[in-house]
Amino acid sequence: MVEKRLKTYIWVQSQQWRCTQLNLPIYVLHKGEESAGSVIIKIVLPDGRCKIFSQVREANGIPAWQSWSQDKSPVEEGHADDYVGRRLKIDPDLWVLEIEDPKGLYEFDGKIV
Repeated sequence: MVEKRLKTYIWVQSQQWRCTQLNLPIYVLHKGEESAGSVIIKIVLPDGRCKIFSQVREANGIPAWQSWSQDKSPVEEGHADDYVGRRLKIDPDLWVLEIEDPKGLYEFDGKIV
């Protein structure tokens, strides 16, 4: 059975609403394919580093998030931006969101794998 998914642009709007409620600045750095584009979330920390997460699916089809760094630790923003740029060259349908989250308030809507 195929799980129905929200269109990506609607999911992005819901994340913008969530961040507004948490008083977290959120930016759409790249708009991808509106119906089924994948998403990368860049969480910017106060020390100039950031965490990068890519939207993935577990084997059973449940949405999850994969950290770009192996131990889920923050990386220098320049390295993260280089990674995002490489991904956009491969997948121009990708959405890229940036969230400034100095207190760690943002919660993902799936497990982090």
